[in-house]
Amino acid sequence: MRGYAAQGPPLPGGPDAGAGEREWSAWIDARLPAHADDLAAWADAADLTGDREQVLAVMRGHHRCAEDRFLGLLAALGIPV
Repeated sequence: MRGYAAQGPPLPGGPDAGAGEREWSAWIDARLPAHADDLAAWADAADLTGDREQVLAVMRGHHRCAEDRFLGLLAALGIPV
């Protein structure tokens, strides 16, 4: 986030490019529940056993690497890994 905030245009509706990491974190965190709702609805429409709270926990969790987060999201959405 810090690197993105220091360069380039801001995300639509997000903090400006000079915002600090705390502002970016708060902006992103405020949007996670809506994204978890969307992902859970997608999983439901696909006849998967997605769990919104698990999806949200993975999105807010601390993972060693992007692959761990990705695999966690797949599992939370009910996609066999």
